[in-house]
Amino acid sequence: AAAIWLALAAFAVTRGAERYRGGLALTAAALLLSPVAHPWYMTWLLPFLVVAPYPPLLLLVALSPLGYLASAAVWPRLVEYGVPTLAMLVTHGMGRARRARATRHTRQR
Repeated sequence: AAAIWLALAAFAVTRGAERYRGGLALTAAALLLSPVAHPWYMTWLLPFLVVAPYPPLLLLVALSPLGYLASAAVWPRLVEYGVPTLAMLVTHGMGRARRARATRHTRQR
């Protein structure tokens, strides 16, 4: 987990990410790679999300209270982490498709 976090930090620095976006990515990575993720820990993402809204992480924060039900059933964890993961996949898939269309449009000119 530490190696993944350090690799992400190095990537953010070398890519020249804006500080708040880099902070958001590193805080989210630390929370998601942590073996313990209490629901209130997700509130640490809120200051970054005010400046750089990212819908999948907003969903994660909004669904984090389901973590209190996790000891009673498995479904709360599946919803808590599954819905934001699907949102992230859809968001990145749409972004890639948009970039591919823009590249094709630029090449045609």
